[in-house]
Amino acid sequence: MKNSPQAKADFEILLNNAIPFIEFLLQKNKEFFPFAYLMETDGELLKLDSGIDDEHPTNQEVIDSLKIQIRRAKQLKAVAIAYMTFNSSENSDFITIEFSHVNGGGLLFVLPYAFKGITKRLELGSPTFGNPHSVIDLK
Repeated sequence: MKNSPQAKADFEILLNNAIPFIEFLLQKNKEFFPFAYLMETDGELLKLDSGIDDEHPTNQEVIDSLKIQIRRAKQLKAVAIAYMTFNSSENSDFITIEFSHVNGGGLLFVLPYAFKGITKRLELGSPTFGNPHSVIDLK
């Protein structure tokens, strides 16, 4: 899917906000629940949590809850949904972020990570990009 220059710029802003927050959560907790960043049409950023009361929801339950809230929101320009994934064939953990844009564009960002050494220091690998699993209609 081809993204406009504006969509790419908006995705970069969302990514530059999401990654430091994810790094903080991983360093502190070694995990994080899925969350979303929303970019309103005026450029303001909001962080969205699932609002689920269950102490141990599945990632998919949280993602579904986030998508419901996003679809109800008004005046959104772009969204990023961030969650953790595990690839058993590679025995690797990944930060996965799905982006959607009001212009119809979307992007999947996948970043491997691991905890290394005695201190379990967080190390990020090289990101890959692809087509998102689904694009949220923001119109």
